[in-house]
Amino acid sequence: MYGSAPSRAARPIWLLHEMQAIDSVVIRPVNMQHGEHKSPEFLKINPLGVVPALVDGDFCLGESIAIMHYLLKRLYQEGRFVPFDLAQRAIYDTCLCLAGSDLDNAVLRVFGMKFFTPPEQHNQSLFDYYKYSFDTQSIPVLTKFLTDSEFLCGQQFTTADIAVGYTLHAANALGWLKEHEVVYNYYLRLAHRPAFQAALLSEVQIEALPPAPPSPVTKPKVSNLSTRPVLYTHPATRGQRVIWTLHEAGIYDKVDIKTIDLTKGEHKSPEYLKIHPGGVLPCLVDGDFVVTESGAIIMHLLRKFNKWGELGQFDLKGNALWERALFLTLGWHFIREPEVWISCWIRRESCILEIKLGIYCSRP
Repeated sequence: MYGSAPSRAARPIWLLHEMQAIDSVVIRPVNMQHGEHKSPEFLKINPLGVVPALVDGDFCLGESIAIMHYLLKRLYQEGRFVPFDLAQRAIYDTCLCLAGSDLDNAVLRVFGMKFFTPPEQHNQSLFDYYKYSFDTQSIPVLTKFLTDSEFLCGQQFTTADIAVGYTLHAANALGWLKEHEVVYNYYLRLAHRPAFQAALLSEVQIEALPPAPPSPVTKPKVSNLSTRPVLYTHPATRGQRVIWTLHEAGIYDKVDIKTIDLTKGEHKSPEYLKIHPGGVLPCLVDGDFVVTESGAIIMHLLRKFNKWGELGQFDLKGNALWERALFLTLGWHFIREPEVWISCWIRRESCILEIKLGIYCSRP
């Protein structure tokens, strides 16, 4: 695997430490300050020119979350770090998609600019914008999951905690966390894990850590799912991905569609904020359970209605490429360099990654 901390390569490195399998993978640091990630040799491995990148024989894979899932399957430890309950899996997928989109996009952009660019290039108004996005979109969702819960998925530590915890580590370095008590205490509990420290902290940083707050008493959460979920969306949002998927999977008639008028601010109304505290679309209500993030909603509905085999991927490498493309579309790299999707395309007649990419490309 190419990459090291503080890049997102720290996510799979943290996971390898949690699995006690760090010796199973050769870690090759990439000096990004010297431009090694843009060298012709590295671009053959990852056309995006970013880390991490995993090479397993003749198979190459990018995107930190996709790499983590690949390693879990490759090293036969998926059951330890991925929930299998339908509702808990939806929370898990929501947090992964949040980490790969709004959370990363806000925190890591500012982190990169503040610590890796000259002060004269800093844009305070841009910093303030992303801080506002972090406070109003990511924090409310995380707080909801972490209230009365030790980890994002209850008592089970999962790969979602690694994906989110890595970005919260950067947010803490920016001074963004202490004002959010529930999320900050969660971050401190993660930071005291030996695997976190091995992947991300120096000895000086470990000694300077505040004490870990006690874990809350996790209350069992039993979700009563509905036979007919409700999708809150608007034609100008990523909810179109979900609707396209419903048509492709032949389950459009199994979901009620409720349009939220963005022009009237209905997504910021007290009623809608009770459903989705981040006030964004789309959002799925399935009984007393709520799923946010378009990718997580798609995966939840396919699993719920037993359609995963038609639009998902099951084999090790196919699933890894599928996830790489999925998480690629969540971040800013796809918008900036759209031609790279060709390198991770899966040639299937109806595949979710085509749906997600098609929303951006206006592909007929």
